[in-house]
Amino acid sequence: MEKKYSAKYEETKDVLVAFCEIFHQDKFELSILIGIGIFGSLLLGLVLLSGDPGDGTAGGFVYFLVKYICVWIAVFFAGDTFARTIGKGMMKSTAYGDATELQRLRIKKRDKALIVKVGFYEDRIVNDTGTKQAEYPYDKVKKLLESDKAIGFLCDVGPGPKNFFGVPKDAFGDTDIEEVKKFLVEKCPQVKKFKKI
Repeated sequence: MEKKYSAKYEETKDVLVAFCEIFHQDKFELSILIGIGIFGSLLLGLVLLSGDPGDGTAGGFVYFLVKYICVWIAVFFAGDTFARTIGKGMMKSTAYGDATELQRLRIKKRDKALIVKVGFYEDRIVNDTGTKQAEYPYDKVKKLLESDKAIGFLCDVGPGPKNFFGVPKDAFGDTDIEEVKKFLVEKCPQVKKFKKI
């Protein structure tokens, strides 16, 4: 089957930093929201077990629940804002350190720069490093992520951790990146849009 779109890039440290930023930021935002959800549930359980939060009346209990849920929603928004502002700066620092280590390990394994080719077909994505080729059917793509420099893919291809890979936006050459993004959203049934990081 013929390629619809193709990308080609050299895996430099800057490229690795861009990929790590996308991956870490998405993971950090999700961790913050899960943490708030678990903490809020535990706190509600403790309050309910420790006594009668509604002063013994149905109306008082409903009032307590409405206040609790409003505070919980506000904390979710605060957590999301934190993750996208201060947390983003923290994740950039983490991404730089991880990319540095990844590059060091990869240089150790090979003596020349890695050139990656990515083909976007009608039914799958093929990521080819020259020594290894991985195929990702579109129905296995769980998330499409985007930063200013790259797009990222989180795929569930079987047991174990989900696979993440990215493509720099400038790797598509003259092809309009918005056209590529539209194609990917149409092809990935589990994704409704790109998540902006």
